[in-house]
Amino acid sequence: MRRSLRTMLGAIGMAAAALGGSGGCAVGLDLFSDDLFANLGLDVTSLRGPTGRSIVNLRNETEFPVTFNVIVGENPDALEEGIEEIERGLAPGDSRNITFSCGVNFATLGVTDDDFAYTPLAAVVTEADGNVDVNYAGTALVNGEDFFCGNVIDITIDEAPVGDDDEADVNYVIRVRIIRGR
Repeated sequence: MRRSLRTMLGAIGMAAAALGGSGGCAVGLDLFSDDLFANLGLDVTSLRGPTGRSIVNLRNETEFPVTFNVIVGENPDALEEGIEEIERGLAPGDSRNITFSCGVNFATLGVTDDDFAYTPLAAVVTEADGNVDVNYAGTALVNGEDFFCGNVIDITIDEAPVGDDDEADVNYVIRVRIIRGR
């Protein structure tokens, strides 16, 4: 019996190693039932390891302080179901990270009101003569489609001068890119 259990565990380990080579979260172990591990007397959480993390990197490339508004959560179509709204202030030229678990299903820029109505207010730029609201024109980034566990969501706000002279107005642009992890 002892030898057959060792053989079975070895086969499971080899299969998990072969299937779990993809970056990010341990996919190979997800193919086996938790009941199988429990019946073998093994702790499922210790086998699966940490769930992993993803990072939102916020960068301010303007000459003014900026406050970013980030929403992460379970369902981008039902914001009342488990969202976290994060506000981060950055000085000119600074960057800051927000880490979240791989269990987060979406990330986007914006805010919600008391009734969970979404507004795409991505950032507020504090210019010398007042605040400028900058809206996000993109859609929510979905885990498993737009980003994956271990990725970095890099969000930059920058100045985009309008016109050719020294007195040109400044528009602000937000760029979002996904940097693949592991």
